[in-house]
Parts: sequence; structure tokens; C-alpha cells
Amino acid sequence: MTPTIRATPAHDRPRRGFPGPMGPASLAGLALAALLGLVHETARAQTPLPGHVVDQGWPRQFTSGDQTVTVSQPQVEEWPDFERITFRAAITVGPTDGDERALGVLRMSADTQVAHAERQVVLTHRKTESLVFNDVEPLEAMRLQQVVLAAMPPEQAQVISLDRLVAALDPAQVDVRQVEVNLAPPTILYSAEPAVRVQFLGKPRFKPAPGGDLMFAINTNWDLFLDPALQRFYLLDEGGSIAGGRLHVSWTFCTGVHDRATIEAALTDAGLPTSLAEAMDDPQYDEAIKQSHHLGMDQVGDEVG
Repeated sequence: MTPTIRATPAHDRPRRGFPGPMGPASLAGLALAALLGLVHETARAQTPLPGHVVDQGWPRQFTSGDQTVTVSQPQVEEWPDFERITFRAAITVGPTDGDERALGVLRMSADTQVAHAERQVVLTHRKTESLVFNDVEPLEAMRLQQVVLAAMPPEQAQVISLDRLVAALDPAQVDVRQVEVNLAPPTILYSAEPAVRVQFLGKPRFKPAPGGDLMFAINTNWDLFLDPALQRFYLLDEGGSIAGGRLHVSWTFCTGVHDRATIEAALTDAGLPTSLAEAMDDPQYDEAIKQSHHLGMDQVGDEVG
């Protein structure tokens, strides 16, 4: 016998077992990514799956004696706070070796534990909310209900793909956190001459500099000074300085740092023999010094000082 589905008005349709309405959950592909992220944030702590337990696909079959229960892919009705889920599924029940099948609708709820790494959801503590078979006698409906409960005991955990559940969720039922995004472009500063941008934490604040009449800024990481009498700012920037609003940069080679007496004095202060100063004029060490320099500087970049 080939099973058929007959649609009848709600007030004319006979029902057996536990009453319960049926309605498919809507599919919203545009909200899929947002819902996946929300499940990851609000679902219970990740639960590792035993062995290689994964979603085996749908429909699924369960047996009890000589009876087989076939369950189609569940349609999510609600999943509040991604903790306890309620879903519905079309089922068929009949002899394992026969072709005759009774058609029904199963409505069930279950606790959920999300395994994010495997993208699977474990259903536990399942409860049958309603189990309805159409066009069967009351006694037969009760027998079919017992077959389903025996084939699918509530204490037996089931696994379903997280992506399947999220795809079946109605975004209108999910309280998605709204985040305001500022899309305004940042302020662009432009200078036709060499310039340095100085940033302050709030309004510029100055304190007197020791040993003089200058003031120095205390809420910036720049060496910025103010001459209160002239109302002129001075900025020290490594080898350059800014005075009167213009950048002045000049480089001077200091010969005193590289003379032999200075090097020998430095060696003595470091507790090293002064004979090492002979290397300052020996080119055979140049390549080794270059390699040593790059060995250190290449790891941090040229911007450090």
C-alpha cells in the first residue's frame, strides 16, 4: 500500500493521541551568519561529542520489535536562549518487512548542548509534547504511540547538525543584539609642508619645566614645550625640532663619540680590555657587525629607536 497524505480542514480533521497544531518553521538564509554567531555566544558551554558521533542525516529510522519508525528532518518551532528546543517532524510507523505505513506528526522538546568545534548539537531529556496520527482508530493510534516511544526512548540522546538547526530558525524569534556602527569617514589632515601630528589625551595640559620658564605637555607622548611669554611651542622629535610652526631637521656627525680615547674609556667602564679598541679601524669585522645588526633589527623593524 502506497502511503498518501490527505489535507482536511482543521475543524473536520480527526485527531488521535495528544493534540497539537503543526506549522513549518521559516528558512531565512540572509540571517544565517548572524544566527550562527549568536548561537556560539549564548549557547551552553561546549560539550565534547563521544567518539565519532555526528549527524547521520535524515530521514532516520528507529526500530522496536518488528516495527520501524521513520523520522523526517525536524522543523524548528522555537529555541529560546538556545537552551531547550521545540521542533516538529513528520513520521511514519509500520512493520519492518511491510509496505503499509501510518503517517503522523511528532512534536518534541529537548535540552540542547552545542559542540561548537564539531558543529553538532546533542539533544537530551527529550519530551514528547504531542504525537498525532490521522485517519486511524483511537486504539490503533494508542498502539502507534507506544511503538514510537519504545523505538525512541527519551533518555537516548540524539545528535543533529548545528547548521541544520540554524537554517530552520525563524530570525524573527531570535533576539539578535543590535550593534551601532559608525560609518562616518575619519577626519583627514593634510599639510603641503613637512609636519608632525601631535596627539593629546583630551585638552592639552602643561606644567612648569624644571630649571626654566618653559612649560611641558603632560598628556601626550611627545616632548612638547610652551614658552608662555612668546606663546610659542617647541617640539623635540629625535633629530629634528619644530619652532614657530615649522619643521627643522639637521644631522651632525659627532666625531667625539668615535675617537679612540672615548672607546677605551667605555671599555674600561664595562670591565673589558682596552685592546678591543683595535677593532675600530679593522675592516675584517664589518661584515660580522652588519649581520649582528640585522639579526636583531630585522625582528622588530626599523621604526624602533
